[in-house]
Order: sequence, then C-alpha cells, then structure tokens
Amino acid sequence: MAEDLNPEWLVSLGTAQLAEDWATCVPLLREKGFETTADGLKALARLLDKANGRRTVRVLGFPQVFSTAHEAATSRWGFSYGYGGVVDDERERCTVCLVFRRGEAVVLGIGESRAREPHPGRVWSELMPWSPHAPDNLPRVLVWASSTAPDRLRFKYSPPAPPTGRSEGGAGRLVNAILKSPEDDTPRLVYADWLTERNDPRGELISVQCALAQLPEDDASGAALKEREKTLLATHLSAWKESLGPGVIELHFQRGFVERVVIDPAVFLRQTSRLFEHEPVRHLVAPALRAQDVSALAHAPWLSQLKSLELSAHPYVAPLTPEAFSRLLESRGLRGLERLSVQQHPISDLGLMVLSRQAPGVLPSLKELELIEADITAIGVEALATVRWFGQLKRLELKRNNLRSVGVEALAFASMRGELVHLGLDANLISDDGAMILGQAPRLATLKSLDVQRNHIGPRGAKTLLDSPYLKALDVLQLNGNRMGEAAMKMWVDRFRLAPQVGTPNIES
Repeated sequence: MAEDLNPEWLVSLGTAQLAEDWATCVPLLREKGFETTADGLKALARLLDKANGRRTVRVLGFPQVFSTAHEAATSRWGFSYGYGGVVDDERERCTVCLVFRRGEAVVLGIGESRAREPHPGRVWSELMPWSPHAPDNLPRVLVWASSTAPDRLRFKYSPPAPPTGRSEGGAGRLVNAILKSPEDDTPRLVYADWLTERNDPRGELISVQCALAQLPEDDASGAALKEREKTLLATHLSAWKESLGPGVIELHFQRGFVERVVIDPAVFLRQTSRLFEHEPVRHLVAPALRAQDVSALAHAPWLSQLKSLELSAHPYVAPLTPEAFSRLLESRGLRGLERLSVQQHPISDLGLMVLSRQAPGVLPSLKELELIEADITAIGVEALATVRWFGQLKRLELKRNNLRSVGVEALAFASMRGELVHLGLDANLISDDGAMILGQAPRLATLKSLDVQRNHIGPRGAKTLLDSPYLKALDVLQLNGNRMGEAAMKMWVDRFRLAPQVGTPNIES
C-alpha cells in the first residue's frame, strides 16, 4: 500500500503555493512522484483561482488537489475526486477536483459545482450519470481524460517507491527481474540461492521445480525430485497461500512460482492483494464472478499479464448476463490473453455477437476459446464465423450449447480459413445432418481432435465422419453417446485403436 502524505509535507506545499514559491513546490511534488514545471503549477493556480472565486470556504488549494492526485495515482481504479466541503444550501458552490492516472500520465481537472451534490458529474456533463460505485464511472472517466479542455492539465507521475515483491535487501530487485522475464529460469535460480542462504524453503522449491521442468516426463531420475516437491508443498503450501492475501482459493506452482490461481472474486477483487506483486501468474480461474465484480476485474492493473482467464458459474451465485459479459470485453487488459473460457454463464447469442465485434481489438492474441453451456445457438456462431479474427483460433470448445446442424454449417464453411486443431461440439443436437456437414468441410482438414459426443448421430453420420477425406489428420474422434451401429463402430476401432482415451461409443442401432 502506498505511503500516505504526511501533514508536514502538505503544510509545506500549501505555504509554498500561497507565497507563489514555485521553485519550492516543484521538488516537493517530485518527492511524491509528480513531475511538473513552474509554468504547470502556475496554470493549476489559475484554474483554482477561477473555480474558488471569492469564496473563503469550500475552496481547494494545492494540498487538497495533490492529496486527491496521490489517491488517484495509488488507487485500484486509477482515479479519484475531491471537493471543498458541503453545506445544506443549493445556492452555495464548491470547488471539485478530478484526477485520473494511467501509467505515467496524470490528468487533473478543476471545476465548480453545487455544494449539495459535489461530484464530477455536476461539473462535466459527459460524466453523467455519476455512480456511487466507483468502477461504473471508469469508462466515462477514460473518455473525459482523453479529451483536451482548458479546465484540465496533464502531469507526469512516477511512483517514488513502487511496491516490490520482497523489500528486504536485494529481494525486490530479484523478484522484479523474474516478473519481467517469466520464461527465463536464470533469475529464478538466482533468487532461489538468495532464499536458500536465508533458510527459506521456497528457495528449494524453486530449484526443485526448475530441475523437474528440464526433465522429460518419463525420466526416472525425476522420481526423487517429485517426492521432494510433494513434501515441500504439503508442508508449506498453506503458509505460502496465506501470505498472498485474501480471496486466494487454490494455487498451482510451476518452476517455483505461482503459475495458476483460483480466486474468490467477491473477496479477491475487493482487497489489496499481494499476489500479482510477488508472482508471475499467467492463468486465473474466477468461479462465481458476479455482475457487480465485472468492472473490478476488467480494470484490474494486473489483468494484462494473464495468458489464460477462466470464468465458471456457481449454483448459488447469479451467473453473468450478456450485458455484464459485454462490459468485461471493454477491457484493454485482455489483449495478452491466449485462452478465454466461459463456463455455465448464459452469455447467449448477444454476448457472442459482442465478442465477435470486440475481439479483433480486445483479444488480438487469443488462440483458444471455450464457451461451455453458454446458451448459444446458430445465430451467435454465425456472427463469430464471419469475422476475420475467427481464423486465428486453434481450439474452439462449444460443449453443451444448442448449435444444431445450422450452427455446425456456419463453423464448417466459414469464409475465414484458419488452422483449427480442436473443435468441441459435445451435446449440441447436431444429429446425422450436422455430422455429414462436418465430414464434407475442407476447412476442417487441419483438425487433430473432434468431439461430437451425445449428439444423436446414427450410422449414416458416423460413417461420413470416419470416411471423410477432410478429416484424415484426426488423432482423436470422440463419439461416445451416439447410436452409431456395429459397422461404424468397427470402422472407428480399426482407425483409432491407438486412441484409448476416446472410449467405446454406444453401438445400438
């Protein structure tokens, strides 16, 4: 958590402002990370003089303005506002300050408002309606901060003492090196040595897991390492999880650091968590994400470091609506995602159509898309299959939806060619007609895995799949739960006898 501004510093800043001693103000602000010039401070003073007018109460000075700016720069949402006080009289006025920070840019606006409801929406009409729930205002504040106007200024901000993973000695620098190069083992092993010298068992876990990562799965020499890994995790996992803050349900370590985490969104997103300050987390699972938590997730500063995001519903928590899912897709923090999984949230065709429209800009790196039991029909799939972005997907999982043969046709004959290697259509009511469409689609020639379980496919559809000249590259064909008949079953066994994971289909005629 950022250091609070101390009273002595605020008094010094206020005194320097009153004396128009800009040469003193500039280094004072630099101490707290704000970079500006004497001309910039003079411009701010003029804005304050105009907004404050002749009032002697409900006014703002530099101490109040930069307290608000410091709060914005260190807050979860990246913005904050302050005002000069409230009285129970609509005719009275007060000065309002709104500050937004993104990266090293700080936008600071000053205006005058009625004192009864002195929020930014009363000063800048584009911010209406102003919500008491801070994250709901963020999209409008983003637009406000992007526009130029005479009542707002821009400064630079560089945190004077950014939070590091471990502040003692050189630990912070070591952890930061790992966060910057998560694929490189060298900084991990250097840090492991540093911890081992201090009798911290985490150092041994890093060394053990890095060694295991270099060995083939079937290498017998890894048995002792695996046993030691198991012992370390059994002994210390609870303490390591507790140290990372509230709302962490489950951790998965890889090469000594947290790679995958399961969180309780209702707790995790409302608490200051140390997790992303310490660990190069790449995969996040957020079961039971509520609509009111979507904005918190969408604007979380750590979202951009994720490669995989999984959202699954919970029977005792209301699932996401298409509108809530659409708000998530407004986040630029998703640009690094390679996998997005949405399970049992009824985002419906509306949500999929929004995804189709937003994906090229918001999800440019996505390779794997899972929409499981999401209330999707052929309408949504047709929208998805018509965008050029669809061609970049490698894996598409649409289990337990309602595509039927019409939706299958949209996927199979999409105009955008790609290199899809997995297509999951389990329980989609596609029947023989859908199976025959799949078997006649040249676009699916790149498939290595096809899942058409529980789809009312009979002998005719099964034979079309097995005889298809376009599905010759399949390593896995899942046909469980279909009445494919004995002849088709024999064809399947002969072709996939080396694929026991597929199981035995229902052979009833």
